[in-house]
Amino acid sequence: MRTALNDSLTFSHVDQAFRLERTVTHVKRQQVTHEVVVGLTSRGPDQATPQDLLRFVRGHSTIENDVHWVRDTAWREDASKVRTGAAPRIMASLRNAVLGVLALKGQRKITENLRRVAWKADRAIVWVM
Repeated sequence: MRTALNDSLTFSHVDQAFRLERTVTHVKRQQVTHEVVVGLTSRGPDQATPQDLLRFVRGHSTIENDVHWVRDTAWREDASKVRTGAAPRIMASLRNAVLGVLALKGQRKITENLRRVAWKADRAIVWVM
């Protein structure tokens, strides 16, 4: 099944475009917002149903909220001055490794645990073992 929008796509490796409308209720602010998101995928309409696309978008949001939010709040990653060469990717990998160790240890209070071992490398190494 092709739609008019999909028939007009000229990007290489893009087989389908989709539009997602969502209404978000911000309980603390007592505010309701409506947003429209446009997505592109290499999976054609015969390979990805609307339910598949929704599952993908929700999965991506989970990654963004769980991993990236934690990295930004714990390490202020968005404000980092590390921007050239392979350094940003290396730093992100190191941060992910630390998050992985904390998860394996069953730790949920990321910032608190980072502060506890921040300036004592020997404590961090013993804690990881």
